[in-house]
Amino acid sequence: MSVPTRVLENGEWVTRFLDPYQILAQNRVQQEESSGPVTESPTAPSLAILTQTLVRSPVLKWICPARIRHETRNDVLYITEDAVQIKEAQQDYTLDHVTTIATFDSPIRGAKIFGLPRQSTKPNLSAIIKKEDEEYWLHDETAIKTEDEDELDRSDDDDDIGAGSDIDRESFYGNGEILGSTDEHAATAGAVRPSHRKLPPQLLILVLESEKIVFLYTTSGPADCPRFITSQRHLPHSPSRLYQLGEKIAVDPQSRAFAIAACEKTFYLYSLKTWQRLKKDLRKNANIAPIESERAFRVDGTILNMEFLHPVQHDRDHVILLLVVSKNGKSKLIWYVWDTQTCLHDAQLNPSMHTLPAEDCLPLLLIPLLAFNAFILVSETGISIYKDLLTGTPRRFIHELAHNEEAEELASSKKSPIWVQWARPMRSPSRRPSDDYIYLCREDGIVRYIDIKYNLPQMLDSNHDAGKLGMYINSSFAVIDLGPAAYDLLVAGGDSSEGGHWLFPARKAAEHLSSRPNWTPLLDSVRTSAPSECGGIFPNHVSMPGDARKFQRLLVCAGKAKHGSIAELRHGIRVERIADPVVLGSDLTYSILSIWALPSVQDAKQVLISHSTSSSLLIVWDDNHWELLDEVMGMDLDSTTIAATSITDSRVLQITETKACINFALNLVSQKPIWEHNFGEFGERVVAADTAGGDSCCQVVVAVQREHDFFLHYGVMGTKFAFIGEAVPLQAQPTCVSLHSSKSRTLVFVGNVDGSIEIFADAYEESFKGLRPVGHWRFDGSYQICDSIAILVLNDDEESLAACLIVCGLRNGQIHTLWFSNRISYSLVCREQIAVGHTSVRVSIDNTRRRRAIVSCDQMLYSIEYPEGFVSSAVGTLMPILLVDTPSAEARHDRMLAYSQAAAFSNTYDAWSGALLCVDENALHLMRVGNGGPQIVPRLWPLGGTPARMVYSGRLNRLVSLSLETAVVRPRQKNGFRAQAGKRALRPVVTFLNVNTHNKTANMDPDAMDTDRSSNGEGQAHRQVLNHQPGERFLGIMEWFPKIDINHYHVFIINTIIRDSLKPRAGRILLYAVTVGEEGNTRLAMKKAIDLPSPAHTVTSIPGEPAILYCCGNEVVVLTLDPSPTGFKFQTPIKTTMRSPGRHLTICEDLIYVSTANESLQVYRRGKEKLSYDSGDTIARNGIYHLHDSVHRIILTADMSGSVTGLWHPPGIQQANNSMTTVFEASFPRAITRLMHAGRPEWTEDVLVPGTGILLKDNATSHAGHPAHLRDQRANSILGTSTDGTITQMLILEKGWPLLKFVQNMCERCPPICPFRTEEPRRHLEPRTDNPRFLHVDGDVLKRLMERGGARLLGAMLDQPVPGRDSEARFTDFDSVEGRWERFGVLAGEVLGEGFDSGREERREVLLVEVVRWIRYLLRSAL
Repeated sequence: MSVPTRVLENGEWVTRFLDPYQILAQNRVQQEESSGPVTESPTAPSLAILTQTLVRSPVLKWICPARIRHETRNDVLYITEDAVQIKEAQQDYTLDHVTTIATFDSPIRGAKIFGLPRQSTKPNLSAIIKKEDEEYWLHDETAIKTEDEDELDRSDDDDDIGAGSDIDRESFYGNGEILGSTDEHAATAGAVRPSHRKLPPQLLILVLESEKIVFLYTTSGPADCPRFITSQRHLPHSPSRLYQLGEKIAVDPQSRAFAIAACEKTFYLYSLKTWQRLKKDLRKNANIAPIESERAFRVDGTILNMEFLHPVQHDRDHVILLLVVSKNGKSKLIWYVWDTQTCLHDAQLNPSMHTLPAEDCLPLLLIPLLAFNAFILVSETGISIYKDLLTGTPRRFIHELAHNEEAEELASSKKSPIWVQWARPMRSPSRRPSDDYIYLCREDGIVRYIDIKYNLPQMLDSNHDAGKLGMYINSSFAVIDLGPAAYDLLVAGGDSSEGGHWLFPARKAAEHLSSRPNWTPLLDSVRTSAPSECGGIFPNHVSMPGDARKFQRLLVCAGKAKHGSIAELRHGIRVERIADPVVLGSDLTYSILSIWALPSVQDAKQVLISHSTSSSLLIVWDDNHWELLDEVMGMDLDSTTIAATSITDSRVLQITETKACINFALNLVSQKPIWEHNFGEFGERVVAADTAGGDSCCQVVVAVQREHDFFLHYGVMGTKFAFIGEAVPLQAQPTCVSLHSSKSRTLVFVGNVDGSIEIFADAYEESFKGLRPVGHWRFDGSYQICDSIAILVLNDDEESLAACLIVCGLRNGQIHTLWFSNRISYSLVCREQIAVGHTSVRVSIDNTRRRRAIVSCDQMLYSIEYPEGFVSSAVGTLMPILLVDTPSAEARHDRMLAYSQAAAFSNTYDAWSGALLCVDENALHLMRVGNGGPQIVPRLWPLGGTPARMVYSGRLNRLVSLSLETAVVRPRQKNGFRAQAGKRALRPVVTFLNVNTHNKTANMDPDAMDTDRSSNGEGQAHRQVLNHQPGERFLGIMEWFPKIDINHYHVFIINTIIRDSLKPRAGRILLYAVTVGEEGNTRLAMKKAIDLPSPAHTVTSIPGEPAILYCCGNEVVVLTLDPSPTGFKFQTPIKTTMRSPGRHLTICEDLIYVSTANESLQVYRRGKEKLSYDSGDTIARNGIYHLHDSVHRIILTADMSGSVTGLWHPPGIQQANNSMTTVFEASFPRAITRLMHAGRPEWTEDVLVPGTGILLKDNATSHAGHPAHLRDQRANSILGTSTDGTITQMLILEKGWPLLKFVQNMCERCPPICPFRTEEPRRHLEPRTDNPRFLHVDGDVLKRLMERGGARLLGAMLDQPVPGRDSEARFTDFDSVEGRWERFGVLAGEVLGEGFDSGREERREVLLVEVVRWIRYLLRSAL
C-alpha cells in the first residue's frame, strides 16, 4: 500500500508515493541502532518577563480646553492613545504641566467635554485655591494616610481608613493619579472627602476601546497635586469594529444630552442630569452618575459626521441631533429633535432627512453655528453653510476655500491636503452678538479664519488665511482662551512632526512660541555606544573611578517628508529657558567657582559670583545688558564667598572667608550692611557655612578655623543677629555644612576631610543653648569624602524632623543616601549608593520640589528624586537635567560650570522665583525646571526627507541614514528665466551624519537635474543622491567588511523593493564601495547590483566569512565571494525555500534565524552545500523582528499582534518535532517593531544587599549574611520600540518573578490601582505556569502600586478581610489573611533570603519595606 504525500525537493513541492509500513520498519531499525544509555534531554528554563512602558507615544489625538479642576483653572487636556495630560494655560502664553492619568488599561477611542458653557477667563485665583485646599487637607482627620506619614501613628491606621466597603483599606493615593473609582451601578471604591464633592464647571467624557464610558474630573490636593474622580458605564458589546460605539461623540451645547455613534448603522443618545442635580447627588453620596437615561437608534448607512446643533434663541427645551449618513455613494442629512420636557424613552423621535448635493457628499467636517440651527459642511475645496434646518428645506450658501493654494509641505502622498479640525475662539457676545468665528486647520498646517455674520445674505463676512504653522496636523487642534485682552493661542499636534503652540495676533503674523517634541513615526532605531561631543549626556555614562567611560545613545528615524530627521532620544528632566542667555565670555565664566541668585530688583536681576580669591556682583537688566561690579558698599567682594542666600524677597545674607553681612537687596550698591560680623578680628577663617529659615527667623551655621583647630558657630537672626552658645569643636577639617530647621528642631550635618559626618542638634535643656553632637557616620573607601549634603524631609516630619533622608555628594563621584531617624534614638543607616561620575559631586535641594535634589558632577546637571513615602524605599531616580531651546524644544549639549537656584517665595510670582541659573562655557542661562517628571527630549538632525533605515559605522564614526526625499525636478534654467513647473520626484538620499556635533545637514538644490551629486559645506553632513530604478524603495542598509586574501573591502549593502503596477514586485541587492576624500567627504560608488525576482526584505553578513545572507521572497539565499582576484564576483548561491517571506534575518554559529511574515521564527542549519530546516515556532505568527538573548539562551520574537515571545530549544539537540519551546509570552496594545539590548555599561553590574541598601560590585561579598545575587538587572534589559514612538523596557527574570506575579494578581483586584480592568477579577493569587502568558509580569501595574502607597498599600491588600462566600471577589487560594501573609513571606524569602519573618506583626513592616525597595530597584529605567 502506498500513500501520496507532498515533499519539498530542491525548493519545490512534489508528489511522492510512500509505503507507511516500510517507513515504520525503518524507524524501528534506526531506534535499535541508536539504542544506548538513556540521557535526559534538557528542559526549558523557568523564566518570566517583566515589562514596563518607559516612554509613551507623543502622538496627540485631541486637544480639549476645559475647566475640569476649577472655574479659574484654565486647563488644556492633551489626549493621547492611552493617557490624558493636563496642562494649565498661563497669562504669559505658556502651558505648565499639571499631571497625567494613564491608568485606563485600554486605548482611548473618543473624547469630549461637557458641562457649563465656556466663559471668558476669570482672574487667576490659583494661589487662593491652593491655600484653601491645603488648609482643608491639613485639618482632614478622615483622610487616608499614605506611606510617608508618621510611623508612630501606624497603629491607628484602622481608625484613619474610615468606614466604607471592604476595599477602603486599599484607598491610598499619591502623585496625582486615580483618587476614587466609582461605577453608576456599584458602590464607590473609597469614601469621597467633602473637598472632592466640589464639582468643577466641566467634566471629560472618554470612550475606551474596552467599551466603557468614563466621566472624569479632578480636584486639587496638597502641593497642588490633583486627584482624579472617575465614573464608569459599560457600552453594549459588538464583535465587529464597524458597529462598536465611540467613533463619533457629540455633546449638546447646553449639556442636556450626548450621543455616541459607531461607524455603521448604530448610535446611542444619552440624556444627562442637570448640573444642579449633579451637585446635589454628589453632596449626598460619592457616585458621579451624569447619565439619566439612554436610547439606541439605527440608521441605514455609514455615519460620517454627528453633531448637536444650537437651537434658536430662547428655545431651551429642544435638543437637535444632526447626522451625515452615506450609503451607495449618496449622502443625506438626518436629524432628530427631542423635547426635553418628555422622557427620552417616551419621546417620539422620528428622523427627518435631506439629501445632500454631490459637492457635499463626503464632508470632512461638520461645524455647528451659534444661531438659526445653522451649520457648515467643509469639503476639500469649499464650505457650504446650511440654515433653517427645522423648516424641512434648509437654505444652502456655497463659498470657496483657497483650494488652488499650493500645499505648504510636500509629503510622500500625492493627494492634496485636507481640512482636519476646527476650533471656535472665545469672543464677547455683547460686542458682536450676530457674529461667529471659526478657525479651520489643514493637515499641512495652513490655518484659515472664517467670520460668519448672520445678518448678511450669504452669512460669510470674511474667509482669509490666518497663518501657517509649518507642521503636519492631525485631529489635535484647539484655541485657548486667555481673556478678552489677550490674543488667540493656538495649540496643535501632529503624528509625523512636532507640535506646539502659536500666538495669533489680530492682523499680524503668527508667532511660534514653543514646540512639543515628536519622534513618530519611528521606523528604525539604533542603540549605540558612540561617543558624544560632551560628557555626561546620560546618567548611563557614570562609572567608578578608573573605569573607562561609556555612553549608550538611542538614535531613531523620526518624522516624514520635510520634517524627517534623525533624533537622539534623551530621557531626563526638561528645563526650558525663560530668558535669552547672557553672554559673559569665556574669560569670566572659567574663573567662576560658584554663583548665587539674589532677589531681583525691579527690572534687574542680581547674581553673586565667587572666584578663587574674590567675589563680584553681576547685574543683568531686562534687555540682557549686564554689568559686573567688583566693589559694592553693602557686600564683601574682596574675599571668596562661601555662602549666600535670600533671607526674604528683600534681604540677602553673604558669608565670605572673613565676614558675614546682611543687607537689603534693593540697595546693595549704595547702602552699608544692616549687620556685619568680622571673623578675621577673632582670628578665624570661614571654611564652610549654610543658612536656613525665612523672614521671621533665619538660622546660620558657620564652620571656622582657628589656627589648627576647627569649630562650629550657630546663630539666629530675629530682630537682630546673634550667635547662640559656645563654638562647638569639630573632629577634623570640615568640607561642607548643611543646616535644616523647623519650629521645634534644628539639625546640622558637617562633612569632614577624614571621610566622616558629624551630626549636631539643638539642645533641649533650658540651661544649655546651642548645638550638641548627637551622631557620627564614616564612609568606607578611598576618596569617600563628603563635599556637599542635601536634607530631604518627609511631609509630616517638617515640624519635628523625626526622620529625613541625607543625600551626600562625595569627592569620588558617588552619591550616598543615608536614612536619619531620631524618634527613639539617633540612628543613621546607609540606604543607597549611586555612582555619578569622576569629579566631586555637589547636591542641593530643589526649591520648587522638596522630594528632589539637584546634582552637579562632571560639569553636568542631574536630578535625583525620591517617591512619596521614601521612608521604606529610598531608591532614587537619577536623571539628567536637559536644557531645552525655545521654541524649537530641542536639547542643548552645554557644559555647566556653576549653577544656583533662586529662592521660591510664596508671595513672588515673577520668573525669577525658583529659577535655575547655570553658567556654561560662555553665557549665563536662566531656566525653569518643569513639573512633568522625566520625559523624552530629542536632539534632531533634519534630513529633509522621510528616513527609512540607518546604521552606525564605527569605522567612519558616522551615522549612515537612508531617506526618501520629495523634490520638484525642473529643467535647467535658460537665459535667466525659469522654465515651466516640473514634476514631483521621489529620490533616495544617503546621509553621513556626525552625531557627535550638532551641524545641520546640507540643503540640496531641487532644481538641479544632476541627481547624483552631493552638496557639502563646511561643518555640514555629507549627502548623496543614489541612482535607483523607477518605483524602487530602499528597505535596509548594512555595513560589510569582507576579506579575500590580502584584499580588504569596506562595503555598504542596500536591499530594495521595486513596485511596478504592470509587473510583479521585484528587488535588488546593491553593493557600494566606500571612499573618503581628502577633506573627509564620504561617497558611495556602485560596486555591484544583483537583480532579484522578489523584494529583498532583509540582508545580513556571515561573521568571519566573505559571505552575505538575504531573504528574497520565500527564499533564503547565501552568497559567498569568489576568492579569484578577477573582480567582485560571487559563487553559486545556496538557497532554500520557506513557506512565508522573511522579514528579519540573523545568524548565530551555523544556525540561521528568520522571522517570517506568516510562520513566525524559522531556524535553518547551514551546511557546506545546502541549508536544512532545523526547528521553528509551534505557532504561526506574523513575525517582525527577533533578538538573541545570550544570557538566558533564548530568542525573543516580536509579531504584528503585539506579542513578544521567548523561544528556546535545546542547544545542539534537534527535537523530534522540530519545534521550539515557548517559555513566556508578553502582550502589548501595539506591535513592537524593533528589539535591542539596553547595553548598560559595566559599572551597573551591582548587588543590592537587603536591609542596608549598599550596592556592591558583583565579586564583592555580602553583608550581614544576606545573599548577594540581586544584581542590577538593567544591564540585561531589552528595549522595544514601536512605530507610534512608545519605548518599552523588558527584563527576563530567573528568580523573584513568582513574588512579582503574586503582587500583581493582588493589584489587579484593587480599584485604586487598576480601576478600568475589563477582565474578570483573577481568582488565583498563586502564580500559574501552565500557560506562557501567565509568565508576563506587568511592570506598569507595579509602578502604580509604588506611586499610590508602596508598602502601606501592599500591606492593606494583604490584610484585606475575607469577603463573603457569595462574593464574586472571593479568592480560590490564600483566601485568609494569614494564608496570604504566609505565602507572601515564602516568596519574599526566595528573593531577600532568610531572616525576614512574615508571621510576626513587628517583622511584617520590615518585610514590606524591603520588598517594595526591591521592586523599585527592578523598575528603574534603562535609558
